[in-house]
Amino acid sequence: MPLTKNSYNYSVDHKGRVSLPAKYRKTNSSTLCDTYMITVGLEGCLAVYSMDQWENFIGKLKKLHSNKKDIRRYLRIIFSNATESQLDKQGRMSISQELLADAKIEKEVRIIKLPDRIELWNPELFKKYEKGGEGERPIEEIVEEIEDWNDLP
Repeated sequence: MPLTKNSYNYSVDHKGRVSLPAKYRKTNSSTLCDTYMITVGLEGCLAVYSMDQWENFIGKLKKLHSNKKDIRRYLRIIFSNATESQLDKQGRMSISQELLADAKIEKEVRIIKLPDRIELWNPELFKKYEKGGEGERPIEEIVEEIEDWNDLP
């Protein structure tokens, strides 16, 4: 059931399988992708990368200076949790129970397409994240800053 063009709520079956919307199964080159890397994301979600996107992500990570403690920690967490998943004939990916538990995903998942990855969220946690909490900047301030950085219209 579509919520918006880039956001869907789907069920998670008892084996930890999630259907990936058909339009999300294409890579940047419009070819179908059937293998993905899944790892912990930021703010409590899971990050899902096509293999092309994963290679690009790794290229960016290789540029980080691993002599810094926080960077080493980040790299270890990302890579120690990374798992490969191939879509089955029904377009479902299997997600480990450990990753699902880390993201507090149980019976339902919010699937969000971003330019460089797909994010999987617990729907209730995403609602709270969208609203922002104490200490969070209003979205209007963030947009103004992004426009300043990128000279967007």
